[in-house]
Amino acid sequence: MRISKKAGVLVSVAALSLTGLTVSTSQADDGPWLPGEGQIFRAYNAGVRQYLDANSRYPDDKRVITFPRRTTDLQRWAVKDPSADTFQVESMERRGYCIEAPVNMDTPAVLAECEDNPLQKWKFVIEGDRTLLARGGSTGEVLGATGKSDNATYKSVNLQLKTSSLNQRWYIQDAA
Repeated sequence: MRISKKAGVLVSVAALSLTGLTVSTSQADDGPWLPGEGQIFRAYNAGVRQYLDANSRYPDDKRVITFPRRTTDLQRWAVKDPSADTFQVESMERRGYCIEAPVNMDTPAVLAECEDNPLQKWKFVIEGDRTLLARGGSTGEVLGATGKSDNATYKSVNLQLKTSSLNQRWYIQDAA
């Protein structure tokens, strides 16, 4: 059975409504969703079917990774210092540490001390039934998963040029 694209979007919006992170149709059309200070969320990657993760091997490995679902704060993130349409993404496991974009494309995002740094500014961009986590001030730089992690091999989340890849699309879930 085929579901029309419009019906699929409506089902996805209904699913997002259940998570507590809803956007109205007008918000989706108007641009990025503006999260609130301190809002706690998880980000599930549609391409690799894993969650944005603060990496249990930190501080030896500061990369942000994807990992199967955990019940710890490693996969919980807080919205910090929202302004205009950007905000910082702070680790709930490592309070005071935020996701920082690398200077070069196709290199891993890392956890760094939260500071007023443009490389730590992000925004959610709603596209259909999924969300892009885009670097603030950029029109085409987003976070993308590089593969599935397991206990032996961790796969990083890299800064990438925006494409239509599922690895760049995230489901944002309330994790308060």
